[in-house]
Amino acid sequence: MHYEEFRALRVDLAAISVDGPEHSEPLRQLYQIPFPILCDTNAEVAKSWGLFDPLEKGGIGRSAVFVIEPGLRVKYCSVDSTTMRIRAAELLDYLQASAARAEAAAPERRFIIPTAGEVIRTALPALKLTLFPKKR
Repeated sequence: MHYEEFRALRVDLAAISVDGPEHSEPLRQLYQIPFPILCDTNAEVAKSWGLFDPLEKGGIGRSAVFVIEPGLRVKYCSVDSTTMRIRAAELLDYLQASAARAEAAAPERRFIIPTAGEVIRTALPALKLTLFPKKR
């Protein structure tokens, strides 16, 4: 996943989801995501950054990657889709070159075709949470 390599560059990682923690935390644990998923349940951040899609499934946040410098300047941004994503390794190469003060080409979005196994691993937990919510 490259998490330790990002941390070696002193990069902090976080995800933001418009879902609540009751949906985000089980997925974070299932996929062993080592960084926090911040919950934007009112979609305030997603809306203010132009990442909220009210027409999709009653309202979802679009996938995006931002590199924000310590002065809060956005150094890099990619608003992604389900099939076009930034690969972590390419983002890491970009950040390593930037840290070395070398000329760094910004990573490009790549077309991704998920395998059947990836589709199943991704869809089943979401279906389970939707179809069989935990009783309170």
